Amino acid sequence: MTDAALATRAVPGPIGRAILGARPLAFALGVVPIAALGVGLPSLALGVATGGIAVSLLGRLVRAPRARYADELAYRRWIAGETVQLDDCGQQRYAAARRDAPDAPDWLLLVSGHFLPHGGAFFIAVELGADIGSFDLRLGERYPRTDLAARVSLVLDADQRAAIASRLTGFPDGFASTPLFDVKDGAPCHLAIHHRGRRAVFTCNLAGPSTSRPKALCTLLYEIGEPALRAPPIVGAPDAYGAIAIGTPTRRT
Repeated sequence: MTDAALATRAVPGPIGRAILGARPLAFALGVVPIAALGVGLPSLALGVATGGIAVSLLGRLVRAPRARYADELAYRRWIAGETVQLDDCGQQRYAAARRDAPDAPDWLLLVSGHFLPHGGAFFIAVELGADIGSFDLRLGERYPRTDLAARVSLVLDADQRAAIASRLTGFPDGFASTPLFDVKDGAPCHLAIHHRGRRAVFTCNLAGPSTSRPKALCTLLYEIGEPALRAPPIVGAPDAYGAIAIGTPTRRT
């Protein structure tokens, strides 16, 4: 199926748009009858909950059949280098494709994250073999927009490969996630490590005080690509591209 056909099927048609437009009515029909059965906050709360469920079900009814088309289109756009982020399902699909390829790497590292409170998104893909390594960094100007703003692809030299390998020593022993639920200003980051059929996923905050192994690895990877992005400087808002001090807590004013 062509990209144009996928894009058409991923968007609700006239009937779907009409159903989505009826969500306020569905909410009202969920709230009013139940709220009318009693007086006070409990009845109102139950009515609001029922209305919310009705709205959610309508949305799923319209979007669920089209989700696979949207996911396929998003994956194709990422492979083509048009977008920054790749969701978890897309990452696993990409990892499976690379694992089955003739030039399959020993290690595949996928890092996705963004800069808070209103900075850019980034995605890093690194492949390591016995004596070769590749590096790809993508940046977007403003999260959660997904369009690509800048990209750097490098062949890793021996020192860079050794530095990355040293941070993978003993994997997965010693690797642990840092919770991200309280990150309000920093660089929340997800790291997926694929190694010979094994997959492990971790979270960290690049701008937090943690000294976790995932953070050390993600920091190293970002620092490998960041200098290349600034020579020559990127056209656009420079603060969107990691002007945050990696490794130390900061707050923009």
